[in-house]
Amino acid sequence: MKILLIGLSRGSAIAVEMLASVVWNEPEYARIERNMTATLGEIPREMRDYDLCMIDLLGIGYSRCTAEREMALKQVIQSRPALIFIPPGSGGGWLNSVMLQDCQVHTAAHCLTVQHPISTTILREAMKDLHRRMSLKSQSSNLPVINQFDTQHAEKNAGNHPTQKLENYDLETLADIVTDTSELARKGMGRWGGAYR
Repeated sequence: MKILLIGLSRGSAIAVEMLASVVWNEPEYARIERNMTATLGEIPREMRDYDLCMIDLLGIGYSRCTAEREMALKQVIQSRPALIFIPPGSGGGWLNSVMLQDCQVHTAAHCLTVQHPISTTILREAMKDLHRRMSLKSQSSNLPVINQFDTQHAEKNAGNHPTQKLENYDLETLADIVTDTSELARKGMGRWGGAYR
């Protein structure tokens, strides 16, 4: 599994990679880090061969939805699964995006959106849902193309495991934690989140 991360800060990318490594088996990553002036058409050729794309629209300066930004996003996603991080609040028009809402448009076979602020629980549940949808792809072609991930459902389901203590961080806090190895050491974890041996 090759995962392309676009528009995430270094710390956020590491945090997303840690969560994705729990969901997908031995993924490989390529990154196009946060750049407010980049265009989605500037993806290097060697990074175009990916199985899944995660795009933070804020991280590429796409805080507002426009027709040309929708087209650029559509070209990057193509027919691949994607997880798109929508700006907070009203979403800058992305929540009502024709491209993201129209199931007949030839975007990704399975495309989910999550909206900032994104907690680790929300992101993990969205990744699990996307993994499930990707697994079912060969069994059914009638799955919806674009879905807004239900953040209330994710938080409620995460609380249904009384014996499992879940630490819930927002993505930026987790990014700070993973780039500060002293915090990981305090929590008894290695540099990449694994337990010390």
